[in-house]
Amino acid sequence: MKKIVHLAVAFAAPCGAALADGIDDMCLGAGHAAGVCDCARAAISDAYPETNVTTYEATARHYVASASPATPQGDWDAALLVAADETGMQVNEVAMMSGEVGRAHQTAIRLCGVSQARAEAEAEAAEGAPAEGEATSETPGETEAAPEAPQAEAETPPQDAPAPTQ
Repeated sequence: MKKIVHLAVAFAAPCGAALADGIDDMCLGAGHAAGVCDCARAAISDAYPETNVTTYEATARHYVASASPATPQGDWDAALLVAADETGMQVNEVAMMSGEVGRAHQTAIRLCGVSQARAEAEAEAAEGAPAEGEATSETPGETEAAPEAPQAEAETPPQDAPAPTQ
């Protein structure tokens, strides 16, 4: 029998947490910002049929609920069995759906995190940057001069060189 790969190991929630929504709880439990988790959830909800997302949510919910001090990362295999029982599906079908949506969820979390970080950096840069045409010095209307380019030093002829002729 094939061993089912633990796809959600990186999404462990705090030990013993009683959580209501497995998808959000795995994301938040892994330390991601709520905005990133909302973005990732929207991405998988848009990309997959409701049945697939609901099946993944059930698996994730049971996975998070199975966490304890002895198994802080939960038991994915046990979560698949409970989700299969809950949904009336075969375990292999639940595993395939949950695995596919879970991989997409992990990818969406990474992409949403990058997107959020980029937006925050752009907002921060916009706050600190002067508006177009705005003066940049303390004195209104005065702009800072660009630093002068280094000037080439004038060559001085060597002491023993003949004087230039005219």
